[in-house]
Amino acid sequence: PTLEQLTYKSEPVFTLNFRYKDPYSAGSSRLKTLEIRDAETAFRQSSEAMRYSASLVGFGMLLRGSPHKGTAKMEEVIQWADGARSYDPHGRRAQHLELLRKAKGLM
Repeated sequence: PTLEQLTYKSEPVFTLNFRYKDPYSAGSSRLKTLEIRDAETAFRQSSEAMRYSASLVGFGMLLRGSPHKGTAKMEEVIQWADGARSYDPHGRRAQHLELLRKAKGLM
């Protein structure tokens, strides 16, 4: 389904307001508003790209001791990365997973 066809039960989580201008015209900029809603999809059902990105961000927050890490633990971050390796043409996801495992051993 297209974005317009999706229906969500929730209110917008946040709203993005941005302006853009057609590079081929001298007209003024136009305002675009995009409401971001919760699709109520379980994290384990999210795309590999999302789980891999979450593992990168989670690792960074754990390293920094960020108060925004929530309940994230290194074991979970490793699971997220390990479950997101089917597309890895340059081996970066495998390297990330190896780094996570080494870091866990040092923590």
